[in-house]
Amino acid sequence: MSLLTAVPGKLTRRIRRGRDALRVWRLSARRNLWPCRDRKYLVVGCESSGTTPISHLLFRGQPGRFLIEGDERWVWDVYQCVYQGHRRVQDYPRLQLYESLKVPGFAAILPQFVEAFPNTHTIYVVRDPRDVAVSAYRTWKAAGPAQLAQIPWVKQTWLGIAETDPVARLAQRWRIYLERSQLVPGVTYVRYEDFCADKVDFITRLAVSLGRRADDQALQHRCDQQASTADTRAYRPAGPGSWRETDCLSAEDLRRIEEICHVHMRRWNYL
Repeated sequence: MSLLTAVPGKLTRRIRRGRDALRVWRLSARRNLWPCRDRKYLVVGCESSGTTPISHLLFRGQPGRFLIEGDERWVWDVYQCVYQGHRRVQDYPRLQLYESLKVPGFAAILPQFVEAFPNTHTIYVVRDPRDVAVSAYRTWKAAGPAQLAQIPWVKQTWLGIAETDPVARLAQRWRIYLERSQLVPGVTYVRYEDFCADKVDFITRLAVSLGRRADDQALQHRCDQQASTADTRAYRPAGPGSWRETDCLSAEDLRRIEEICHVHMRRWNYL
């Protein structure tokens, strides 16, 4: 990137941050700030489950601001602090600036989020936890369990996971997110595997169910484009069942995943 293109980008981000700070200040000055009854669309699910391509196809280019956790690192503080009881969703009025949000970790705080934003349409993306583990290996270019254990969202302690084995920690995270989401009524659960089977039809039907507009022609053009940036995933994501085609997971890894997740794996036809 040249200096001429980099500077305007930085200036634009600085202007947006300034405007956002002013808007948040104005929001905080309102007397009846919570609960916020603005309509929200929230996409959650365990990391590496397909939340990025699904949310991009649903919300990119649509009216309203779209929040992605990779663009706004402060949201990591939101779900970690809220889950641990140190803060409340209501302590983050900045969330009111966005109509649609893609933050996988908000699965862990859905009860608190929906209390603050009662008019939330939540889409939970479910993916085979064995494929989730393989995707983590590929995303972070981990050569083995020792490197997998150093992935930020594997080694983080905020969920209180006592397991030390990284694959078992991923499996626990997968289960905790899913079980926390079940504490909230009205969540729309979708499978990544069904998305991969027919992306255009999947997104069209999902958009209609949410009362959103779907452009089939635009979806046809965008459905196979890489949604993540190259520095996040410099490869084409594998489809369902990729865990069978790699040696990332040992027989013991597969046994532990099934031991931890078997109830939900059966429910979603992964066993």
